[in-house]
Amino acid sequence: MKKQGWIIGIASLLGLVVYTYLSYSFNGVFPSLSSHFDDFLFSICVGGLAGFIYYLSANQLNGWFHWKKQLGLRFIVGFVYQAVLITGFVLLITWLAEYYLFRNETARMPLAFGDMHWKLLIISTFLVFLAEIVDFAFFSFNFFTAIQIEEEKQKRRLLNLQFEALKSQLSPHYLFNSLNTVSSLLYRDSKIAEKFIRDLSGSFQYILQTHEQKLISLSDEIEMVQGYANLMGVRFEHLFKLKIEIGTEFMTSKIPPLSLQMLLENALKHNRMSEEEPLEIRISVKEGSFLEISNPFRPKPGHIVLDDKMLRKPPVGQSMKIGLENIRKRYAFFTDEKVTMRCNENFTVLLPLIPANYEA
Repeated sequence: MKKQGWIIGIASLLGLVVYTYLSYSFNGVFPSLSSHFDDFLFSICVGGLAGFIYYLSANQLNGWFHWKKQLGLRFIVGFVYQAVLITGFVLLITWLAEYYLFRNETARMPLAFGDMHWKLLIISTFLVFLAEIVDFAFFSFNFFTAIQIEEEKQKRRLLNLQFEALKSQLSPHYLFNSLNTVSSLLYRDSKIAEKFIRDLSGSFQYILQTHEQKLISLSDEIEMVQGYANLMGVRFEHLFKLKIEIGTEFMTSKIPPLSLQMLLENALKHNRMSEEEPLEIRISVKEGSFLEISNPFRPKPGHIVLDDKMLRKPPVGQSMKIGLENIRKRYAFFTDEKVTMRCNENFTVLLPLIPANYEA
C-alpha cells in the first residue's frame, strides 16, 4: 500500500505539471488557480488514475515477466504494454472530458487529434519510459543490496562452520589423549614417541593453516589424513587400518578442509575395534565425482541409529551428527551436490568432489 500511495501521489502531481505545461504552451501564460480550478482538479484525478493503472499493470507484468529472471524482456514488454495502456487511457479520458465536460468543438469530431493530443501522447509515452527506468533502478538497487546482505550472511555462516570444525579438531579431549599416548611411548620407544610428536605437530600445523581456507586440494587433505592415521595407528596399534584407493587424476579436486579427518575421528569414536575385528576405513573415488569413505558398521554400546542413518551417542560427548552436519553445511556453499550417507553392513559417506578450477 505504501508503494501504491507513492505512485498515485507522484502521478497526480505529474498530471498537474503536464496540464500546466500544455496550458502555457498554447496560451503563453500559466493558468491561474481561481479560473482553472476544474482543469487543475481534473488533471490531478487523471494523473492519479493513470498512476493506479500503472501500479496494477506493473504487478501484472511482474507475474508474467519477473525483473530477476527476464530483465530485458520485462523492460521492453513493460514499456510497450504500459505506454499503450497509459497513453490510451489519458487520451481517451481527455477526449471524453473535452466532449462532455468542456464542450470543445474540436472534440466533437470523431477521433479528432489536434496538437494538444500529440503533445499529450509524447509526454505520456516519455513519462511511462521514465517510470520504467525508475522501476528498473529500484529493482537493481534492492536486488544488489539483497545480494550484498546475503553474501555477508553466507560469509558469516561459513566462518562459523569453519570455527566449529577448528574447535572439534583442537578439542582438549583429543589433545589429552595424544599427550597420554606420548607419555606412555617415552618409556617404551623414544623413536616412535619422537615420530608421534612430529606427526602431532604436523597435524596441528595443518589445522591452523587451513581452517580459514574455504577449499583445499584433495592431495593436501589426503596427506594430512595419512598423518592423522599414523597418530591413531600408534594410539590404537593393530586395531585400526586406513586404506586409500584414489587415482592421481583426482588429487587436484577440492574439498572443504578437515572433512576427512572429521569422518575418520567419528568412525573411531563410534565403532568397536578389536584385534579379531580391526576397524578398516576405506577412502576411494566412486563414479569419478564422489569421494567414498566407508567403514564396517559396529556401533559401540549406547549408540543408536537415527531415521537418517546417522549415529549418535547419548548425551556424553559429541555425536557423529554434529560432524556430518558441519560438512554438509560447508559443502552447500560450493555445490548443489549433496553429502549422502548409507548405513547397512558398512557406514558409508559420499562427499562430492569439487572441480580443481572452482574459485571459492
